[in-house]
Amino acid sequence: MKILDLLKDVSIDVNATCSNKDEAIDTLVSLMAKQGNLNDQDVYKQGIYARED
Repeated sequence: MKILDLLKDVSIDVNATCSNKDEAIDTLVSLMAKQGNLNDQDVYKQGIYARED
């Protein structure tokens, strides 16, 4: 998979307002799910938090 396959208009929100890291991650997960890139949102979110640790 190429990065361009993940970056469609529906999965980008340049006006997103997040006041903390948790909100930013929730927004990211929501955008990826909206694009149809995720099989399991919870697993994806856990992976993000694991990477951030």
